[in-house]
Amino acid sequence: MDVKALLAMDMTTLGRLLRRGWEAWTAELMAALPARFRHASGPVIAALKDGGLVYRRQGRPAAPTATALAAVPAEAVLIGEFDYPVLAPDDLRQALALDLDRLTPFRAEEVAFDVEILAGPERRGGIGRIALGLVRRRDLDGLAAAFAARGCQPSGFVLVEEGSGQVRFAFGGSVARPAPSSRLLPWLRLAVGLFLLLDLALVVERDRQSLAELRAAVEAERPLVERARNLRAKIEAEEARRRAFGAGGAAATLALLDEVTRLLPDGAYLERLSVDGGRLHLAGRAQDPGGLPALLAQSHLWRGLSPAPAGPGQFAFDASLGAPP
Repeated sequence: MDVKALLAMDMTTLGRLLRRGWEAWTAELMAALPARFRHASGPVIAALKDGGLVYRRQGRPAAPTATALAAVPAEAVLIGEFDYPVLAPDDLRQALALDLDRLTPFRAEEVAFDVEILAGPERRGGIGRIALGLVRRRDLDGLAAAFAARGCQPSGFVLVEEGSGQVRFAFGGSVARPAPSSRLLPWLRLAVGLFLLLDLALVVERDRQSLAELRAAVEAERPLVERARNLRAKIEAEEARRRAFGAGGAAATLALLDEVTRLLPDGAYLERLSVDGGRLHLAGRAQDPGGLPALLAQSHLWRGLSPAPAGPGQFAFDASLGAPP
């Protein structure tokens, strides 16, 4: 995945990827540690015993603490094992939340639940074996009140198997956390502000990259646009020339050329014939330029023939187009 894909990603998907990466990385680190270090920092679990509280960490007695995970009595937890599509943990929980009223006699808002993917081969279609544990929210509220009356604020609820002491399900998401203390509020506000600034910076960076890509695309097309513009100018110039030629009359120009060819004697040839508005300009070479005015004046296509400056052995005449009066 490249930087552009990350910048174009929504925050929910990005957060899910970061969380999965963090969990995988910490799991690899924990697996590399010796067992005594892996279990030394386990959570403290408090259980109601004979009207008091018993604190344990990894199955051994632990010092009392004001905040700990609370053990839910086994009789308050409903556990079921069945086949279900095995998805990513977050997606699996969302799918079960939508399907809970079909799988259990409860609605989703009535219970807190957790799911475990059991070991075993995955069958065709991504179907695997899962264990679903759920407890009613009203039971959790009663347990929270009982723990609070004994000076312990539960940070979550878990199921602890009797005998082995293994923690199976965590129902922490179903219990409201205590309100943060006033000392934490400034830090929370600062964190929210930093996240907003980071979000704004990501949006600005994404727009900057989009603008840079658009500018590069425009620059890449510029030579093609220049060639098209030049080609259009040439076509328009050729069209204007043809219109001017047509306005002067191609047939009339050919008739003038034919008339000059007929009147010029042998030994004289034309070098230039041009029509400028209603004026005719002739220039060429002849052995006897002095006899040409009388010959050219015989034409019925022009009138007012007048000599123009010319060198030795050359002739040049100007005339007005139109038959002589």
